[in-house]
Amino acid sequence: MTHKAHTFTHEQKVEAVLLSLNPSMTLLAVAQKFGCAERSVSIWRADPEVLGAAQELYRQQQAEKREAVTQRIAEAGPRDNRAILEEITQQADECVHYAELEANPHVRLKILKEAAEVINKVVAVEGKLTKAKTPDEEDDELEWM
Repeated sequence: MTHKAHTFTHEQKVEAVLLSLNPSMTLLAVAQKFGCAERSVSIWRADPEVLGAAQELYRQQQAEKREAVTQRIAEAGPRDNRAILEEITQQADECVHYAELEANPHVRLKILKEAAEVINKVVAVEGKLTKAKTPDEEDDELEWM
């Protein structure tokens, strides 16, 4: 009985590598999702071209998320911003995680700077929220957004 080998496209490999970099995903889970061996995912992660494309895709996705959050903050009422703050905090955590995986120190520093900007924004908004004693004061504090 012979098995026909499945050939994966570059895009599929990039998607698998990107998913494998997620802290909540194991190589085994990624391999099962894509129907390949764990070793294949490891080989793809070791390929600089595939890893670089996955990292670039991640950066694009993060930029899109930041733009969407900024748009939502502009459109949202001040009371809606607590949920948005949780989302921003999660994005900062993801940035820090991906920075830890980055081998190039210059790229790592850039990612950490992006995370620091996001964290500073969260701290500023949280500071304004905690100073307010009533919902009306909270609205007044957040008008700058």
